[in-house]
Amino acid sequence: MRSIVGVDDLDLRRLRYFVAVAESLSFIRAAGALHMTQPALSRQIAALEKSLGVRLFERSRRGTELTAAGAEILDEARAVLAGAAELQRAARTADRSQSRFTIGFMPGVDAGVLIRAFQHKNPGLEVTAVFTSMTDQVEFLSDGRVDIAFVRPPLGTSALEVVPLFDEAVVAVVPSADALAQRDAVQLDELDEPLRLVGPLTVEELLLAVATSDGHALLPAGIAAFYTDPSVAYVPIVDGPVGQVALAYDARRVMPALGEFVRVCRHELGPAIASLPAVLQERRGRTGEPLRVGDQA
Repeated sequence: MRSIVGVDDLDLRRLRYFVAVAESLSFIRAAGALHMTQPALSRQIAALEKSLGVRLFERSRRGTELTAAGAEILDEARAVLAGAAELQRAARTADRSQSRFTIGFMPGVDAGVLIRAFQHKNPGLEVTAVFTSMTDQVEFLSDGRVDIAFVRPPLGTSALEVVPLFDEAVVAVVPSADALAQRDAVQLDELDEPLRLVGPLTVEELLLAVATSDGHALLPAGIAAFYTDPSVAYVPIVDGPVGQVALAYDARRVMPALGEFVRVCRHELGPAIASLPAVLQERRGRTGEPLRVGDQA
């Protein structure tokens, strides 16, 4: 196997770009996932090829394909990135004392309510909050930026310990001019092949897609409550799927006061999550501040 270890001034960013293109076999899709332009990504890959002294991809009318050299070093590139991530995680957590606790929050969760309740029970603990999204929740946990985080499974990794908290309803997202927007509830089969919040797709992109295409989408109720957009409406689904809200943390770490934090979350957030579909229905068409779980009043 051709080795990439020992290459002078190896740029880890370019390795990440290489892996992204190799896994999608599309410069356009990889650029979208990396939030950069396709020409910029092409330039970075070309620079990586120059530094390695090999050609990594072949482009043709059939699409993008790995060269023999690219296929040969792909696994090692993944290993180098994993090792770098582990080193970063270890560096971030090595100096962290047991008196500090960093929590990752997602849209739809009111950090202030939980921190106040948790710190009241643990006055000697320094608690901080970091805002995450569904697209970077695993990354924040893996590299040590947060000790624990609210997540919406599946996470796509077995390296994390997952503690289920409660179920969460999924609501329909429809254009505000759609006839379904006036309904109290809909059936799942009334929705036109709804989009789901997966992969690199952000909530903003999903809402824009619904508003501009007259399509439909599915969104966890907690996230829907956080985003106010007059161009779309959120409608409860009678027979809709049910998601899950959970806490996750790196299984290798001993978390301070984990059990107490889980109990606080279940007490403070469980009833709020369960009531979200009704709250969304009551507030349809109204404007104002974004609604956060635990802060509906």
